[in-house]
Amino acid sequence: MARKSSSTAHKSTTPDELPARKKAGAKKSLSAATMAARRQASARYRQRNLEEEREKARERMARHRQKIQDDEDLAREFRARAREASKTYRHRNAAMLAHRQRIIRMEAFNKKHGHRAWLERCTQLEERRAAARELEEDLHQREELRRIEKEFEREQR
Repeated sequence: MARKSSSTAHKSTTPDELPARKKAGAKKSLSAATMAARRQASARYRQRNLEEEREKARERMARHRQKIQDDEDLAREFRARAREASKTYRHRNAAMLAHRQRIIRMEAFNKKHGHRAWLERCTQLEERRAAARELEEDLHQREELRRIEKEFEREQR
């Protein structure tokens, strides 16, 4: 059976009409230019039909939300999955999230009190941290001294 030659992009073929290479499962690799042309065509289509695509997505998501609301078990499972995903995200990105919070607090403080006040606050915090480190070292030295004294007392007995 011969193929009809037409200008349409979608041609129907039967398995008998496929070349032997396709029957065997070998894939023909597409050139980079062909792949780029396909990507560009898809992008142009999405751009032309942007509002229509958005409307389809809105309708699809509305159906999805309604489906979840209607099924209590599905809703419970969905909330549990969302909680787990949120927890995982917070654990994986804890440093980044903490950094963002510090920046937000700094900007709020700067807006309210000014940047100089923020710098003074930073120096005060550094001084407190240094004092805490010294105290910790001093306590550690005291504990070490107590341990040595106890050992000495045991040896004296």
